[in-house]
Amino acid sequence: MDADVRCQVEGMFRSTLADPNGLLVRESCIEFLLSIGGTPEEANALLKECDRGRDDTHISVTNFLDVLCGPAELAAGREAKDSAEQPPQTSEASDTGKQTLEASAKEPPLVQTPKVQSAPERIEEKPQIKESEVVKEAEEPSTEGKAEEQPAEPGPADPAAEEAPDKEDPNLTTTATTATAEGMQEDDSTATLPTPAEEVKVESEACDKGVEFHHDPSDMDWYYESSFMQSNRLVKVKEGKRWKEMDLLQAWNSHPIPRWPPRMPPCGPVSADGDPTSIGDAWVPVHVHVNPGLVGQWARQCTREYRPYPGEVMRKRYRIEHAIGAGHFTRAYLATDVETNEKVCIKRHNGLTVELLTDLLTIGRRIESVDPEFKCFSRLVEAFFDMVGYTVETLFEGRNCTEICRTNPMHFKNLDNLRVVAVGCLRGLKLLAEAGVVHCDMKADNFMWTKTDEGEPTVRLVDFGCSRLDSRLESGRNWSFAEGGAGHIGKWAPEMMLRIPITDKADVWGHAVALLELYCGRNMWNEEEDTVEYMLAQALGLVNSKSGLPEKLLRRSPLDIRQLYTPSPAYFPVQRLGVAPNISFKELRPATWGLACVLGDESEWDEMKTELANYVCKSMNLDPDDRPSAVELMSHKFVGMEAEAAASDLSP
Repeated sequence: MDADVRCQVEGMFRSTLADPNGLLVRESCIEFLLSIGGTPEEANALLKECDRGRDDTHISVTNFLDVLCGPAELAAGREAKDSAEQPPQTSEASDTGKQTLEASAKEPPLVQTPKVQSAPERIEEKPQIKESEVVKEAEEPSTEGKAEEQPAEPGPADPAAEEAPDKEDPNLTTTATTATAEGMQEDDSTATLPTPAEEVKVESEACDKGVEFHHDPSDMDWYYESSFMQSNRLVKVKEGKRWKEMDLLQAWNSHPIPRWPPRMPPCGPVSADGDPTSIGDAWVPVHVHVNPGLVGQWARQCTREYRPYPGEVMRKRYRIEHAIGAGHFTRAYLATDVETNEKVCIKRHNGLTVELLTDLLTIGRRIESVDPEFKCFSRLVEAFFDMVGYTVETLFEGRNCTEICRTNPMHFKNLDNLRVVAVGCLRGLKLLAEAGVVHCDMKADNFMWTKTDEGEPTVRLVDFGCSRLDSRLESGRNWSFAEGGAGHIGKWAPEMMLRIPITDKADVWGHAVALLELYCGRNMWNEEEDTVEYMLAQALGLVNSKSGLPEKLLRRSPLDIRQLYTPSPAYFPVQRLGVAPNISFKELRPATWGLACVLGDESEWDEMKTELANYVCKSMNLDPDDRPSAVELMSHKFVGMEAEAAASDLSP
């Protein structure tokens, strides 16, 4: 597809079908493919190519068009090649082309794309570079004067893993350590922002070096990798060896993992056996608003775009006050129940199906069985449909921890405040384990900083839209493998990445990652292009696993690990590049090892920070079988919950 046409088509998709984050509802993609003559089987097969293993209900516009029409970079490259090979036009042809352009300029464009608002000196066009080029300047500072490392011959041996340095290379840690200096001031978040003149200078230098730029749909601007992704990652990731597809498979065949792949157990039907709540099934009423003047998808799309409005009364009961938060798939509003005059939280869900609503109601009943007074969790009051799905929940007055971290970066530098987060998470996870529920989305956005009845600060867990049941209650069913995982990939435990059956210990991993992010203000996941491979490479660096993933963990994965990880003796993630027959794999490794890149120089840790590091390392044990549960972590010195842990041991 022509690059200009591709740009217009992408603009049309973003302006008409996609949400503000550039995501398409999967059902809308299927309807589009069917409307152009595709079969249901072809549509589903095509969409599988678009999935990134993060969410099975939404698809990125860019991924969808890349699979449908080919990558944008390839289209631009073909166009540049065609223009280079095209012979010079004669004067007659030039006049004809000029007349055609003048005629087309008088006609309005078929598709209007959003205008990029940028500074006068800001780069207006994305620099085109070849896909095969590797720009070291964007990943490794201060590489001048050094010989470029040549790829090693394919084979099982990996001396870099066996002879990993004990000390970090200062050239590799400059970006990570600068952002976490212990001496940062209260308003450090504004002090580190570059001036517009500095931005223009840096971007100009990046263009001169041929750095690839990425488009951010949230502000319609262009950013290059080293200016955004690398500086914001929790751990800096560096590129390792490049593998050809056949070389990687041959190395795996030479050193296979014994007893892999695992035998998949039979998937039994759902039964009441093993349900720890014993709440039984139920029928729940759900109200649906029927508007006699509203029929059809287009009518709904034109009517619901900006709803609900402030002052609007939903379901003749809840008066909308204002928006209080938003995520990829939901938007939360403060509302008043006109019958009781109580404040509630109303969530508008994008693409809420009856099946997903059933999941929310089921999780809500399980939570209510272990927290009947709702001291740790909000209560799901009811659900209704008014063109889209809405849920009504009791309101927790407070702020989510991500918002607090952004407005006051020093708040969670105080380890007493970070302990409050850890204690609140453990209390919530203990109850979820009793209910047989895995939260699956343990990010700081879902940690509400509130107060107890006594006025003491506490943290409560919210948003169970990604929750699933503990795999030990699933009669052999592995939803992680069947559904491609659930929740935010930045908080995925290794077992989720490997599609191993998930238990409550996956949330223990997630809350530990969130603690590190709150402390330093950086995140493992920063944007849509951050893949699972980058998440795992960062995790291996944090836990100081210089030989990669444990072999005993890989042995339990139903995935084809031969195309996802390097072979023995060190198992590191690889990222697939190119298309057949020119497929290659890029090995990803952490540039730093241990928690110093987050907590600062280890020699300067006091006793409390040392305990925090130990707490995090235990919570982030790569193997869930060796990872402690929430109840076991309550006895850790950092949180000081020995009494509650003892009470849990004595409870029946």
